[in-house]
Amino acid sequence: MPSPSAHDLNARGTGAPISLVAPGEGGVKDYAATLNGLLQGQLLEATPDLPATALDGADVILHYCGYGYARRGAPLWLLRRLREARPRMRRLGIYFHELYADGAPWRSAFWLSPVQRYIAAELAALADFWVTNREGSARWLDTHAPARPHRVLPVFSNLGESGAPLRDRQAAVVVLGGPALRAQTYQEAGDALFDWVNRAGFTLHDVGPPLGDAALAASVAHRGAVVHGRVEAAEAARLLSASTYGVLAYPVDYAAKSGVFAAYCAHAVCPVLLSRHGGVHDGITTGHYLPSIPAMTTDLDAAWRIGRAAHAWYAPHALRHHEAGFRELLGARAVQVAAAL
Repeated sequence: MPSPSAHDLNARGTGAPISLVAPGEGGVKDYAATLNGLLQGQLLEATPDLPATALDGADVILHYCGYGYARRGAPLWLLRRLREARPRMRRLGIYFHELYADGAPWRSAFWLSPVQRYIAAELAALADFWVTNREGSARWLDTHAPARPHRVLPVFSNLGESGAPLRDRQAAVVVLGGPALRAQTYQEAGDALFDWVNRAGFTLHDVGPPLGDAALAASVAHRGAVVHGRVEAAEAARLLSASTYGVLAYPVDYAAKSGVFAAYCAHAVCPVLLSRHGGVHDGITTGHYLPSIPAMTTDLDAAWRIGRAAHAWYAPHALRHHEAGFRELLGARAVQVAAAL
């Protein structure tokens, strides 16, 4: 009897992967939903009452960020459930959006970091393959978990990929993201951002859900920002395509996991990345962003050149490359199984 092909093995299962995500909203779930649509799979929220039988015979992709599944970022219940369900699955792949947290001794993350690391390493050991968004995370997984096929793919933009030309750019600055991220960005930028915008004659666009800090929200509006609130993805993409700068407070060594940084790069917006540390990480150099508000210029052409460099950095891990990477990893595992039969 001839050995089955990878196509035969795919045909025996559900025919499409199941993507497991944490309940609630956020960038990880947006990423998972977009990728799942391309893979034509099923999106399921992973909760403690999810029956193991729901994963029978399936290719499963777990989108992992510990704090999505447990308030303290240590979902031991998830590890137990996947260990129970693993023999029922055909394949398990994990996208590690985050591994573990660190913090000062007076913060809970410091004390919980060891168990968070344990969970991440054990999940990787259960998987047939894994994907992550940072070279630093990949090095940790290579060291702390058994060898597995893997890819390092900085996150794609959930707001499209345009790379609009210079002629479509306006004297505009965007601050994009969730309430906490935008609040941090305004706090890091301080008065310098509003002073520069007013002095340069640029328009500042605030894009995202309402800020939780009422005083900060009032200050942003009072200083002349156009407050858009939460907008549809198409409208956010339109604003980005017409803007010159996008400001973001985020560590440069973690920028590859930022959906906001990805959105700026995907639309050839010049990122202004406010980071307390420098260095080259995941191929991101100072040629791909500006490091401070004073480094901004009214020269739209100069800003656009940096935006184009950021767009070129983004291109090798754009949306289509994520789809291709997951399909290749899923297919490679199918071929390995077929060869073993």
